Amino acid sequence: MVSKILMAFGLLIVFEVNASCSFISANFVTELSDPSYIKEIQVEVPKSAKFNRNFVKILLAKSENIPPNLRKKFKARINVIYPFGVCKYKASVRQSGDWKDHISFSKGRKPLRSLSVKLKDGNILNAVKFKLLIPETRNNLHEVLGTVLLRGIGYIAPETFQVLTNVNGDSSLMLFQEDAEKELLERSNRREGPLFEGDETLLWSYKNFDNFELESMALARVTNEKWFLKGANARKITLDAYGRLQHAYLEYSQDIEGKKGHIIHPNQGKEDTFAQYFLALMALNGQHALVPHNRRFYYNSFAQSFEPIYFDGMLDLINPIKPIKQKSLILTAIERLPLFKYEANFSNLKNTKYILESFKKRSLLSNDKAEVFFNKSLKNIQSNELKIKTILASEDSSKTKRNDSKKLFSNYFSNPNYEYLRQKTLLKILESDDRFVASTYGKQQFKLSYRNVAKIISKNKLNGTRHVYLPNIINAQEKQTGFVTDFGGPLGKVRHSQTLLITVDKKLKTIFLKQKKLNDWVLFSDANFNGWVIVFEGVKLENNSYNLTSDRFNPSGLTGCLNFYKTSFNETSVNVSHGGCEDSLNIINSQGSIKNVTILDAFADGIDIDFSKVKFDSILINNAGNDCLDVSSGQYVVSKLIASGCGDKGVSVGEKSQMNIGNLKINNASLGMSSKDFSVTSIDEAELTNVTNCYEAAQKKQEFGGAKLFIKNLDCSAKSIVDDNSQVLIGEL
Repeated sequence: MVSKILMAFGLLIVFEVNASCSFISANFVTELSDPSYIKEIQVEVPKSAKFNRNFVKILLAKSENIPPNLRKKFKARINVIYPFGVCKYKASVRQSGDWKDHISFSKGRKPLRSLSVKLKDGNILNAVKFKLLIPETRNNLHEVLGTVLLRGIGYIAPETFQVLTNVNGDSSLMLFQEDAEKELLERSNRREGPLFEGDETLLWSYKNFDNFELESMALARVTNEKWFLKGANARKITLDAYGRLQHAYLEYSQDIEGKKGHIIHPNQGKEDTFAQYFLALMALNGQHALVPHNRRFYYNSFAQSFEPIYFDGMLDLINPIKPIKQKSLILTAIERLPLFKYEANFSNLKNTKYILESFKKRSLLSNDKAEVFFNKSLKNIQSNELKIKTILASEDSSKTKRNDSKKLFSNYFSNPNYEYLRQKTLLKILESDDRFVASTYGKQQFKLSYRNVAKIISKNKLNGTRHVYLPNIINAQEKQTGFVTDFGGPLGKVRHSQTLLITVDKKLKTIFLKQKKLNDWVLFSDANFNGWVIVFEGVKLENNSYNLTSDRFNPSGLTGCLNFYKTSFNETSVNVSHGGCEDSLNIINSQGSIKNVTILDAFADGIDIDFSKVKFDSILINNAGNDCLDVSSGQYVVSKLIASGCGDKGVSVGEKSQMNIGNLKINNASLGMSSKDFSVTSIDEAELTNVTNCYEAAQKKQEFGGAKLFIKNLDCSAKSIVDDNSQVLIGEL
């Protein structure tokens, strides 16, 4: 029936993707985002004999921890059982965990092991890399509720839930927990960027030393080296952030020699994110997550600061903390923050009902038992917060100065264990032409390729030899990218390129921005625009002949010429002309209503919007080198959109977005309208002329599924594309 309706408007092309599921994924977007619909995860390892022999070798190993050489990868098939069908995915699996508590025998003497899983195709709740954990290794329900609570107060925490699991015929209850990858960032409404963790290689496998004996020498590492290799700006952002984090770990390494605890301040005391996170974990009785080799970090280039990612807290939500025992740790957390104000987040929850329902969906408890555990846990956590508040009020603990950088470095190199590491310590890594030039602690200089540097910062190794990057010029690493102008009021502090001309008339509520150079840009953060008119005028070039680098973003991580981050709009007007950036206008993590937008002669995308909830009265776009309008991961309403001269798509709706368009007119585009990757797009009136394809509904990314597209009235004579995972309906619904 659908195909017959579509054929009336032109040739329908069914674009077949790897249809791994027995159902159309676009019809179950809500269910596929809800862990309670997963009835079972089956793991089939074809080479089961080798898989089981590896298990026995781990069991018989003399060491208390799991030897790294026994974490071998095996090909596997993952079957996910839903009430409405089955998904079958190709995967690789390996033993997960550091300690032997990640292997055991069930009551029937069947082997049980924690597994790290990487899907080759498909996803489970948008995750493509995850762990199936023996519940006791994470304190089971405490981990499930703890991650829900942390997400509820704004922290990045991995999707975690109880699930029935069958591994080669052996059934058991396991914990599903996704890895810290870009999918976690995007679900947390963060754009992809550098990810880091504490380096634990020195703790487990260094000869002649017991576990943790070298803890004070262990620093950090990058976990997503592929992002580092995206281009020159990605390399710069990563190395600058890495230098700051290494310095924070260096401070910690000196602190533990003086027994000061587990506090790490990668933002150098400029704000209190990590102190608040530290105390939140104390309230959750999750000190295990605060141990440096368990720490995970995301660098937010928009805010130019780090954010913590929760990992492995061994949370104990029902037992009270011991104030006397914990006092020194609590006070240490804020000792370098003179203006610190404690936020007792769990005592002031505004979304308690939503958090409870989220917990119910992620536990296999009955509703009554889930509520009992939730209420008991929350009461204890709130009591812990009161104890913390009392301790913080007991004395002034914020007088300690930061450690002297020179002393930190000299202490590190004079540590008696340093000579046993036989490592090359790189103090400088500078990009020159198409390579890097590195300088060592021993004053050696040598050239490195991009991939060489990626290996060093991600593995702390190169060609089998330990190499560590520990920049000794920290002040340069801390310097913000761009200039900051404080306009006060609703505009606040605005970050921008040095040569950008900015004229603000607060009475008329107008902002005029003019480029002097092609790479000029501006970022408004935490602003509030009510009735403002914002005009950005770029440098006009003949035939729109901008010569941009391969990087999608600038050294500040920004893709737009005109950028808005965490901004509120009301009856705002925006005009951008001759934008020579990846996006002429980029809106991220923002909300509100925009009266009208006009984009003229954009080099690439006209408008790009991510993680936002915005309503537009009118959008006019004339000439864009790529997509005229590109939205993702949000909720969007456009009353009227007219676009012409779109190099690729007129409108692109992706990554689980909801888009409603009243009147759509697209002239001259490769593809008129695209709905993809779990998005649902509804259009009342669509007139698409001079397009190669009218519309598309498809899955493009592994971590999503198909999409839906509804058009009441369509005027278009070209062909269209629909894959097997998607659905298109034309006409009155």
